[in-house]
Amino acid sequence: MRPSGRATGAGIPGRVGARRLGGGGNAGQPVAAATQGTPRRRPVRHLGCAGIPATGIHPLKIAVAGAGGNVGRKVVAELLVRGEHQLRVLTRRAAAVEHFARQGADILEGSLEDEEFLVRSTRDVDAMFWVTPTPFEAPDLRAVQHRMGSAGARALRENGILRVVNLSAVGESRAGPLAGLRDTEQLLELATVNTTHLRAAYFFENYLSQLDSIRAQGRIRLPVAGATRIPMIAARDVAWAVADRLLDTSWNGRHVCELHGPADLRFDEAAALLSRALGREVVHTQVPEEEARKSWRAGGCSSSVADAFVEMYRTMEEGNLGAVERSAATTTPTRLEEFGRTLLRPLLGNRVAS
Repeated sequence: MRPSGRATGAGIPGRVGARRLGGGGNAGQPVAAATQGTPRRRPVRHLGCAGIPATGIHPLKIAVAGAGGNVGRKVVAELLVRGEHQLRVLTRRAAAVEHFARQGADILEGSLEDEEFLVRSTRDVDAMFWVTPTPFEAPDLRAVQHRMGSAGARALRENGILRVVNLSAVGESRAGPLAGLRDTEQLLELATVNTTHLRAAYFFENYLSQLDSIRAQGRIRLPVAGATRIPMIAARDVAWAVADRLLDTSWNGRHVCELHGPADLRFDEAAALLSRALGREVVHTQVPEEEARKSWRAGGCSSSVADAFVEMYRTMEEGNLGAVERSAATTTPTRLEEFGRTLLRPLLGNRVAS
């Protein structure tokens, strides 16, 4: 699930257990099939995401959109160590990912709302990773999400890109920012014949937006009850699943995979786990929706984005995200305690309130 504050970035060591994201079907779907008019939407298959080793791996040309985000950066890093693939790294700020150029990736700077940039940057690629970043300052969040999705769809259609792996959000809900992500799923499905939507759980990285509050008060302040239980996941686990799917050339058709992280957690349980990881007490505090809205606005979010986040957290508390049932195939390994110990603790240093 997409991060909820400016500090979080974009939506995901070792592999996903002994399992792999995979699929079925025949390889070699004709590229022309994606370019002859608007394809009919095929039935969507709901898959487990960590079930089958990636197959058919050979050097591929892959475009990675949103490569400056939490998941996108990790996708690029993972692909770079998995073979001699030609990577096109699409980002708004080339300076933030220039280290990938030293490892052989092509860095292309531009906006995901820019159709011409996307069409030009994705010519002749075999597959594309797509993510719809949250435009925090957007006066109309869903409209900007739609422009990005439409631009990505045009690139797929005009360039006959055979496969797209799209980062979406867990469940079927269309609350707040999730509505635009569901729109994007549909736009991409109409643009190419082979799509996989990876519907990721609530990112651990959302807690990065709470750094100041944790440091000053030992509190996580969100407009959701501590007893609310949802699946939570590390961005790196999502990135591994994305890389698996991009490198697997055996699947075709339309697929939806949910990624649930290691466990469903209550928000107060998550705070307790982070307390142990940080060595200091951290408590979850539910704040009124209006207080959260004002805080997000003060942090640079538009009214549209702040309202969308409030709606999303309200839907979580009501239990209406609509996630599929957890299974071994949707479960990924990185635990919140590890995230807290390896990422949050160094960022906080010794200045957490005790």
